[in-house]
Amino acid sequence: MSDKIYKLLLLLLMTAFSGFTQAKKTTFTFKYHKGLAPLESYWFNVYKPLVNNSLGEGNQFDKKFISTVKSGDSCETKYEYKVEEITCATIADLLGHEIIIIPGDHITIHIGKENKTRIAGQSGAFVRQWVHELSYTGRNKFVYSMLDTLSTFDGDLRNGSLSRFKKEDPDLIGFCKEVELRYQNRIRFIENYFRIYKIPSTVQSFAKSEIRSAYLRNLLVPLMWHKNISDYPPEYTTLIKNTRFTDQNLYFKTNLYSIAALEFAFWINQAPAEKDKSLSLIRQYDWIKTNYQNKIRDHQITGHLDNIVQLDYGKSTFDSLFIDFSSIATNKIYMNYLTRNNISLRNKQSVVFTYDQAKTSIITNYNGDKKQFSELIGTKPVVIIFWASWCKPCIEELPYEKMLESNYGAKIDFVYISVDYSKPAWITKGKELKILNNSYYLENSMKSEIVKHFKITTIPRYLIYDKQGKKVDDEDLVPSDKRFGSILETLITANFRGKIISPY
Repeated sequence: MSDKIYKLLLLLLMTAFSGFTQAKKTTFTFKYHKGLAPLESYWFNVYKPLVNNSLGEGNQFDKKFISTVKSGDSCETKYEYKVEEITCATIADLLGHEIIIIPGDHITIHIGKENKTRIAGQSGAFVRQWVHELSYTGRNKFVYSMLDTLSTFDGDLRNGSLSRFKKEDPDLIGFCKEVELRYQNRIRFIENYFRIYKIPSTVQSFAKSEIRSAYLRNLLVPLMWHKNISDYPPEYTTLIKNTRFTDQNLYFKTNLYSIAALEFAFWINQAPAEKDKSLSLIRQYDWIKTNYQNKIRDHQITGHLDNIVQLDYGKSTFDSLFIDFSSIATNKIYMNYLTRNNISLRNKQSVVFTYDQAKTSIITNYNGDKKQFSELIGTKPVVIIFWASWCKPCIEELPYEKMLESNYGAKIDFVYISVDYSKPAWITKGKELKILNNSYYLENSMKSEIVKHFKITTIPRYLIYDKQGKKVDDEDLVPSDKRFGSILETLITANFRGKIISPY
């Protein structure tokens, strides 16, 4: 082969390889008002499917800063993201805009002004899961706007509430019909969208999976109200009993498929009247082990065992299930995760901090002023709320917290303590959510003495104190539960008869 031909072939090969690697580079250009997003803002984080948020796996796509251009009041920031396959993702904004990414795309995302969160949809009013409207430009712009458009039509897929049904006495026939109607409406809408905008087939399958998973999750709601599967109309009893989530691609590349799988394993094996919690934990484990295989099975069991440890459901239960899992697990990463986290968590739990040691934990406000935790209590009743910018359940409870604060704020202090690992993330998210008064950052975050003293392993977490500085038993309730408001109501009356945990 002549030297000239060799060089020509080498050039062609390099060109082809360059084209291939370029196709994998996915860039998002964010256009926004200069006051909205600082350079280190969470806005530029693009989150992987929810299944990656657990088990120590990275929950964001790797990104590389390209440039920022400012012109008057407008800014334009470009990032490159490492995305290898078509996948669901979430752009940060409150609970986030759900999108489906096509690798190699170059999309411009226009961040609009704040918009009202409660809007009217096909099935009635609902709360939008984001604050700012987004619009997209680029070759596949209709792919990126698809799930936002669907949410505006009939509610966010991640929020399955059907508000007119009461948990005390739900009409299960009417409930199932309502869930079915919403599902059919969404399917008709999205199929019409596919036709109009010529959506690629793989993207179609992901979108339909999200809609189907939302439908199945909605059907489980009465079980959360302590109904039994046998209470459902027969066809839905059969559907729930026979549903399995075995598509590995959908499990790891979409948001709701894996969540629905976990919820099915949990709720259909619950027995509300069962006093021994370990029995349902073992039943859930056996159900996952029987009905799933390989990586899905290993991921589900790892998440299940991790919950047993994190929520302190019992060392003996964990140990027996862990030994059994060790004999069948095919994924060493998950086994190593369980071993490492189990040892680490038990070591932490063996360290006990008294309240006298913990009360000096330092909290800092937006201005950088510091005080000790103990300074929050002892002058008037107070509700202390532990939260973080990345915590979706925390943000979901915020409207209820604000409602209670508007009702009782004159007599009860509401204090927000962030356990974020990053102060900028706390400041940015706190101000975006308008958590302006009594907002603090906990120094040392989840490693602080106050967190260890109260064994805070999950958030949101609430501590309630009376005006004498005594901790009140909140029964592990959250503000969205009406009983939480009842505790506050009785707390400010002279004849409070709630249970006092003394001293701390």
